[in-house]
Amino acid sequence: MVRRSLAAFLFLAGGLVLARAQEPVQQRPVFRSNAHFVTVDAYPLRDGKVVEGLTADDFTVEEDGQPQTIEDFEFISGTDLTPENARRDPNTVRESQLLAADARTRAFVVYLDIPHVSLEGSRAARVPLVTMLNRLIGENDLFAVVTPNQSPYDLTFGRRLVSVEDMVTRQWKWGTRGEMSRTPLEEEFEQCFPSDSQGQEGWIRDGAIMRPVADVLFDRALEEQTLQHLDDMVNYLGHLREGRTSVVLFTEGWRLFNDDGGLMGLTGRARSQACDQHLIRYANVGLQQRFREITARANRANVTFYPVNPAGLATFDLPISSRMMGTGNIGDSALLQNTQNLSARSSAMQSLAASTDGLAVVNTNDLKAGLQRVTDQLRAYYLLGYYSTNPKFDGKARRITVKVDQPDIDVKARRGYTAPTEEERAASLAAASAPEPAGPSPVDVALDVLARIRPTAELFVHATLGAEPAGRLTVFAEISGPQLARGAMQKGGTLDVTLTDAGGESIGATQVTLAAAARGGVAVLDVPPGTNAVTVSARVRAAGATFEARTDVSRDAGLVLGAPLVYRATPSSRSPLLAVAGFDFRRTERVHMEWPVTGPLDRREARLLGRSGQPMAVNMTLTEREVEGRLMLGLDALLAPLAPGDYVIEVTGTIGEVTETRLIGIRVGN
Repeated sequence: MVRRSLAAFLFLAGGLVLARAQEPVQQRPVFRSNAHFVTVDAYPLRDGKVVEGLTADDFTVEEDGQPQTIEDFEFISGTDLTPENARRDPNTVRESQLLAADARTRAFVVYLDIPHVSLEGSRAARVPLVTMLNRLIGENDLFAVVTPNQSPYDLTFGRRLVSVEDMVTRQWKWGTRGEMSRTPLEEEFEQCFPSDSQGQEGWIRDGAIMRPVADVLFDRALEEQTLQHLDDMVNYLGHLREGRTSVVLFTEGWRLFNDDGGLMGLTGRARSQACDQHLIRYANVGLQQRFREITARANRANVTFYPVNPAGLATFDLPISSRMMGTGNIGDSALLQNTQNLSARSSAMQSLAASTDGLAVVNTNDLKAGLQRVTDQLRAYYLLGYYSTNPKFDGKARRITVKVDQPDIDVKARRGYTAPTEEERAASLAAASAPEPAGPSPVDVALDVLARIRPTAELFVHATLGAEPAGRLTVFAEISGPQLARGAMQKGGTLDVTLTDAGGESIGATQVTLAAAARGGVAVLDVPPGTNAVTVSARVRAAGATFEARTDVSRDAGLVLGAPLVYRATPSSRSPLLAVAGFDFRRTERVHMEWPVTGPLDRREARLLGRSGQPMAVNMTLTEREVEGRLMLGLDALLAPLAPGDYVIEVTGTIGEVTETRLIGIRVGN
């Protein structure tokens, strides 16, 4: 289903060239351990464009009404056109986080509000979005794409734009608003509150019209989920960086449900307690208050929103497929409700922009011109730095005001921040004095493989080459979630695997038939003795399309544990195991892994680790068994207890005096 087609994040790109102001760049201020240094990004605008040529003397900065001394001043400007080959992605997730923490690095997020954008809207966004990115993103900027279907804590910044350009031009059908197919949650609501065709049962008033209870509940659920996701993303960005993050938010807006809509009056009539719980939950969502909290948190986190309605001017809000009834003339009732809905959605978008110093592109069919206005505002900015005159480390919110002593200038600048606590100050000082790590941690290395899970991915490949000289090569190939949602494997297909050695010579090939509705397949090939590294090229032909991927694999050198084979299954122990190459799972699944071992283990243990390496309290079962003459260590873990996010499975085995540990990253989604 397309509704799930963008469940993973894009590891993308952006960039900017640092251009200095006309005056000499000042030295960085001397570090003071007893004061908090604050950076403020300021956008002085005249006629919608940043005014260049200003100096530090033109600016005044106040914190809670008290003047502050500007001790650091820079003008930072982007370039118009940056060749794609000039952009370099960070090598690791850790590197991208370190780059994002630098206030001198511009950071942009394109947020695709999938459930609140129609198919027509996603189609209309194709060319204008690519044009904006190419004009805005320079070679040193950071850039990411995020959707409500992925955990905001998985958001990873990159610099290369090719992935997003491919997605919005070739795979643009990401908007699901008004889609006819139904999600499991919709079906659950429908089972709880079936509606008849006369409006007598399972219907409720929604403004000027009557609509099925299930549809009203689902609208509320989608808005609550999206706002919660935006809230989590703002929180994450605020912890990740102090500099401004500009979020270009593609959405057709939200109604911001604020009262119970009559839903509480239906409790007690439902068929089960679970159905009543749905009514209670979504009758009391209070989305207007949640919305205000998000904007306040965004100001403290230095996150600015640029909402964009890609659908343009519209007459109707409710999709034509919507079930509705009216009192009197249904046409008049529907028109009134559509008008009210459209007004509420547009108002929410404009409020979000105004409250965070952004710009809303609404009520226009000229999307290109609207995004050009966004580009003009974001093309350059001034970075100011000062030591706060407030010596307290109290964790309280502080308000920042920036002014420019020139006429006709409207200053958009950081509005405030939350002061660190004494504990946070102590931790920061300790971190500053700690030696730099020699390189990425093993957990970071294990997580980096997940960067390939992106909406534009079509085919994943995972291969292992046994340690023995004539070891066999096992290849797992798996179609990506977005392609499965588009029905790529409904009628099955074929998997072709070819092997080449270090010199590019072909050393093996095979073909595997893939069953209808399969996710992928497994191919096993013999590798010539003495071949220690091969390149695996996989090609799946299905539904008239061809999907290709490749990977390099070296002969495993494990003394105790070999490279793992990864599978997915349902929680049932009798469920068939399906080969996994992408390492992304749903919470409703079970992960099963197998490591070849060189002999009976004297000790074995497994842990689940979070992104920071902390152990998680999740039960995992380890077993040893013989499979086709090889001794294998198996692991099973249910994923239901986990929140969406990235994790690392750590397995340790001991034979005699030799102990070996293997780590592998997995992504868990809803």
